[in-house]
Amino acid sequence: MTSLEHDSAEAVTLVELLRKMATEQPEEKVFSALGGDVALLPSGAMPAGVMTFGELDRAARAIAAALQRAGVKPGERAVLLYPTGVALVPALYGCLYAGVVAMPAPLSEVEGRSALAGPSRWLVSMIAACKPAIVLSGVGTLLASRAALLGVEGLEDVPWLVTEAVSPASAAGWREVAIGPDTPALLPPGVGDGAVVTHARLLGGPASLGLGRGAAGWLSGQEGSGAGGKPGLASAAPPGKARAGSSAA
Repeated sequence: MTSLEHDSAEAVTLVELLRKMATEQPEEKVFSALGGDVALLPSGAMPAGVMTFGELDRAARAIAAALQRAGVKPGERAVLLYPTGVALVPALYGCLYAGVVAMPAPLSEVEGRSALAGPSRWLVSMIAACKPAIVLSGVGTLLASRAALLGVEGLEDVPWLVTEAVSPASAAGWREVAIGPDTPALLPPGVGDGAVVTHARLLGGPASLGLGRGAAGWLSGQEGSGAGGKPGLASAAPPGKARAGSSAA
């Protein structure tokens, strides 16, 4: 049993697990904690933005603090609009740290559509149905994404947060919130409210062993376990529509 497996058995939530790993192994790379397998990542290449546990923890706390400053309350929903890949991971953990329910809406490059073109009509309808309190996005897709959502009923006054503009130094402003096993954590796109994934479900299965690396695998549309039997968040997400949401753009 690895130290990560041992710690995941003791942790109650992914937030607790990442905080523990950031304290005990701050320099360990998140995406190589289980042997450096990069097969879960798009194109099979290790991205330049790979983080250590310490860096991911800081980024998550900084984003969570930004959500709190924006007035987003625990239990409210945030849409994560990014191209598929690891850019989603700090945003996802930022939501988890703030007790905010994340709905990843990956902007995939499929059917000749560039991720930079923003969300498709299908994804826009999923975002509207989510009724988010805020939308998180990256600089590269911000303009197209905002244009696609402009005038959509229920989204007119929803604020946006560009996570790349959030300074890691603001992590100190994070206020820890009460998070337990039954706290809602994630809403896969294209499914109803009854499919909300709790913190216990994220941690209780093999998802916890993937940590950020597994999140990148699931959010990039990969199914099932990681290569070599290493698990990813795919196993924590409901099948069918959830995977369709990951691949539509």
